[in-house]
Amino acid sequence: MQSALLDQWIGGVVMVGSLSPPGLSEEEASEMGADPSILKSGILVATHGLYRFVGYDQIGITIRSLKEEEQQPPIFVPWGAVLRLEDIQHHVDSIESDEGEV
Repeated sequence: MQSALLDQWIGGVVMVGSLSPPGLSEEEASEMGADPSILKSGILVATHGLYRFVGYDQIGITIRSLKEEEQQPPIFVPWGAVLRLEDIQHHVDSIESDEGEV
């Protein structure tokens, strides 16, 4: 899957809205590891945030936190969980250029 538009966004700042599943405790994760037939249900949570756009493929997108870009591993979000993906690098660039003119 190739997209000229998404290719332009790589390395820039994007707004990502996605669905996140409920968290698992260590105990729940251990139980599920021991017995794969165990299912957990819960309410999905919509999250939105600013991230560095690392890349994409036919399965989903890869992003990185802006706060700790070098220290944290990339975050993978499958396309089915992506609610919003918007390039905001041009907004960031205009803010930085406005600050430079002060």
